[in-house]
Amino acid sequence: MMKARPVPLNRKLGALTACILISNLLVAYGSGSRTRLADPHSLSLKAASLLDSHSIPVISCSGKVGFVSATADGELIAFSTGSGKLLSSVVVGQSAGPATMVETESRRLIAVASPNAPEQGFPATISIIDATSAKGMNIVSVTALPSKTNLTTASRVLLTSDGRYGVIASSFDEPELICFDTETGEIVSTLPLLGRPSETALYDSGRRRLAAVTSAVSNMLTVVKVSSNGELRHASSFSPSEGSFDEANNPAFSSDGKSVYVATSSGDLYAVRAASGAETGRLRLGGSTRRINVASTPDHRDQIAVTRIRRPAADKPSGVSIVVGDQGNLAPQSEFSPPSPIEFSNSNNPVIHESGTVAFVASETGVLFAFDTATGEMESYQYVGGELMGMALTAKGRSVAVVRRAPDTDQIVVLGFDSESPDKSGDGAPVIQSLSPDVVEQGRLKNLSLVITGENFTPESQVFVDGQMVTAVSLTRKGKALTAKVSKLSFQKAGNISITVKNADGVASIPALLQVVKPNSPVIDQVLPGEVPGPSGPFKLRVFGSNYRPSAMISVLRVGDGSFGSWTALHTERVSDTKLVARIEAELVKNVGDLKIRVEDIAISDLVSNEKTLTVFGPRIDTLTPSVATILAGGPRFKLDIAGVNFRDGAEVEINGAAVPEHLIRRPRRGLIKAVIPARFVQNAGKLLVVVKNPDDSRSEPKALNALGPKIIALGPQELLAGDADLSLRITGENFHKRARVLVSVWGENGNVLEVDRERVRFRSSSVLTISFGPKLNQLIAQRGQLNVQVVNPNNGDGVPSEAKELKVLGPEVTEARITSVEGNTALDKLVIEGANFRKGAILEFVKEGQVQQQISPDTFSVSHLVATVKKKRIDGLGSFSVQVVNPGGITSNQADPVRQWVPEQTKNP
Repeated sequence: MMKARPVPLNRKLGALTACILISNLLVAYGSGSRTRLADPHSLSLKAASLLDSHSIPVISCSGKVGFVSATADGELIAFSTGSGKLLSSVVVGQSAGPATMVETESRRLIAVASPNAPEQGFPATISIIDATSAKGMNIVSVTALPSKTNLTTASRVLLTSDGRYGVIASSFDEPELICFDTETGEIVSTLPLLGRPSETALYDSGRRRLAAVTSAVSNMLTVVKVSSNGELRHASSFSPSEGSFDEANNPAFSSDGKSVYVATSSGDLYAVRAASGAETGRLRLGGSTRRINVASTPDHRDQIAVTRIRRPAADKPSGVSIVVGDQGNLAPQSEFSPPSPIEFSNSNNPVIHESGTVAFVASETGVLFAFDTATGEMESYQYVGGELMGMALTAKGRSVAVVRRAPDTDQIVVLGFDSESPDKSGDGAPVIQSLSPDVVEQGRLKNLSLVITGENFTPESQVFVDGQMVTAVSLTRKGKALTAKVSKLSFQKAGNISITVKNADGVASIPALLQVVKPNSPVIDQVLPGEVPGPSGPFKLRVFGSNYRPSAMISVLRVGDGSFGSWTALHTERVSDTKLVARIEAELVKNVGDLKIRVEDIAISDLVSNEKTLTVFGPRIDTLTPSVATILAGGPRFKLDIAGVNFRDGAEVEINGAAVPEHLIRRPRRGLIKAVIPARFVQNAGKLLVVVKNPDDSRSEPKALNALGPKIIALGPQELLAGDADLSLRITGENFHKRARVLVSVWGENGNVLEVDRERVRFRSSSVLTISFGPKLNQLIAQRGQLNVQVVNPNNGDGVPSEAKELKVLGPEVTEARITSVEGNTALDKLVIEGANFRKGAILEFVKEGQVQQQISPDTFSVSHLVATVKKKRIDGLGSFSVQVVNPGGITSNQADPVRQWVPEQTKNP
């Protein structure tokens, strides 16, 4: 049997530690389609098959099978994503690094590196496995690296899209990048690296290949060209202007391969030009940023997900930031902040679904989340338990696979997901805000009337205690609370009890904890103050509760730095059996963060109270008041009043991570900062994240302003007729600049963009522009099609463009063609064409077998109706034919087959 792993305190779940794994525990927030995570099924590995923090599953394109490398015993494991069952395994060495996969038309290849023990004569190797059949995997080649080459269990092989080459970075004394042939195992090329590599990435469009390597040792990002024959050549290098790389800061290429995105451990995201290493964008996200994932949006921009873990200064909680990357520029989109006490670790990688609308992230604290990338709202979660690490998903299989570490064994947990429409999900997920009481004595003799305060409760809501439904539940306080009768049998053991509320639609709350303490244990009801601005001087802490014996003592634990040390006992004054007082020294509150407060009985060591939190907070922004009603991207500077609390002397103001010059900042009082925001901070449309930074480096939570670009609401007219000329177009919208430009392009032709001559653009107001057509625009509407119209406001670069508005250019359309006889003349027929968009001067063409047989002019014309007289023998001679309308300028309609309409002879009057 495998020994149980000791779980360090910083891995414990806090409020979720004692929660059981609740099957089908789902919660949905927000509106629109919601992603729901289904029940998990797990593949438990054998005792020797230990996974580590670098183990990330890979899932096939079909979504039916997945693969993961077991670090400790050097195995590659194949499993079914549908059932979670083991399919097969193959040994690759003494240990194994992460698995990577490429699928070609004919086969599925997986690469796994094995560090082995070069110093003992067992060189590091790279195995290429043919996993086309997941039940019958076989090794097709093994590359034995030189004896001086060292790998680690973090060393990841990068496979080219055709499966021909693999690239890997070696570690330690002489780090280098190695390219090898996957068929022969032969090393093709090597390139020295500066500093031990941390993370790697590969861009492969088929015609262009680039590798990126980060090094926490040298604090450098290196971009390398990989030629078609496997030759490695240095392309560029980059070192961040502020902050440094951590071992978990992975690089990721933009969808076009022109940029590399990488975060630093100090909370900054950088966009770097791959060809030159030049910094093109930097965005301050806060917290301690770690792993990133990039997906392409439908409008060909990049969506970047960045995980944050809590920094020592606790300026920002764990979460995921969603950022938009566009041609090297970075703009914040949304923030996902899970409820406390959820924490992320270095191994938690975010994954964006191919739709771009939802992202997934697993947590160190055992919960897997799905959230909306546009708003950051949680859509669902599944409580899996244990410590969750690397994760992968496939869109086609609609499943998520995540590595789970538990005290007894490691597991691969597979969960399906799907979307549900809002009309099936109720009015919102139930949310538990508080329990009263939240502490109960062990061995209670009576049932407990538990009041659960929260939101989105209904008369049909159910209460579950440790997974068991409570029958006696009533809705009180105008729907804001539930009262449940909890059986006294639930309190026979000391510990924590999970309380969950589930609505009739099956959507459940996040569990809350009811703590069961031993009899006569001290209980804390309230601590005063509950929060103090930091850094703080010494102050008195008052603790109110019950069962405070003369031997009661207040203890504190600092948790804001992300580590868990030992409790510190305070000199305590016992005022009564319900009140204690202690002095908090400045050393404990010199940094922003949380202090856990509890009461211990030093005479009876196992009598310990519940815990309360004392928050030492940094600067807080309450309101932002700009001097202008609308902040125009590319516009002039503006004044900004920032109201809040705990703004210290020397406080700085940051906009999207960039500091506002000190001479433009004034602090009339502690709760107000007046700043002048230079124009260079608002050159692009998007969110302006305002942060106040105190001299102790504590930062406020970002508060957002919006810098607006031009917006087209309507075009008049919305449709033009191909071949028309010298028209006028009215553009109605918002935020138009006096010197705005207008671009007109043909849909689908990226290079065919026309900037309307300045003299043909008239600025009527900030909401109306008109343009008059000249020769160039006339040429664009000479043929049917679709045009895109954009308004571009000026800035110090290429301008601030609006979203494109569609302008349709229509040609003639034939809906019906019929032939009737001419009354009184059997030698003639009448051809009638019904349709739309006919122009004066249009002609009719008879088409047979793709060739035009005859052209005639109509006798009668309107925009929707044409009539022509044709000799009957001509029509009969053509047999089966089609007719089309050609407007002036050669603009041809669709073809229609004319149908003869027989008109009965008129009966003569007697």
